[in-house]
Amino acid sequence: MKTGNALTYIWEGCYLFLVAVIVAYSWLGYRLDALTPLPMALPVTIVVAPLCGALVYLFIKSMRRAFYACIVMCCMACLITMVFMLRPSFLGIGSFRFDFWVALQFTVLMALYIFPFGVGGCLSMNYLLPE
Repeated sequence: MKTGNALTYIWEGCYLFLVAVIVAYSWLGYRLDALTPLPMALPVTIVVAPLCGALVYLFIKSMRRAFYACIVMCCMACLITMVFMLRPSFLGIGSFRFDFWVALQFTVLMALYIFPFGVGGCLSMNYLLPE
């Protein structure tokens, strides 16, 4: 691996993390209703995932790498959501068992929505702008 390739992978990893934060923030803003001053209705949350998938494809410009990067982005968004939901138990505010099950419920429900829409946004952007 050359230095230029390593820097490209590091840059892509940072980009995927930022896009995953956007997806996680939109999901948490919708589910908790108190994190954001913006009204996050379900259609807005469903639109964010395909847009982020399309942004991943536009940044990487290779369908195979963008598809796998989109899956990694969705996994990172689910992980960010789970860590955020477990934060009160780490601070000693609630019981870990209850917070774990709530975080698991949020994450599984998020994965059911985010994975298909994120990958669909990546694939539709490939259809609109082929390699």
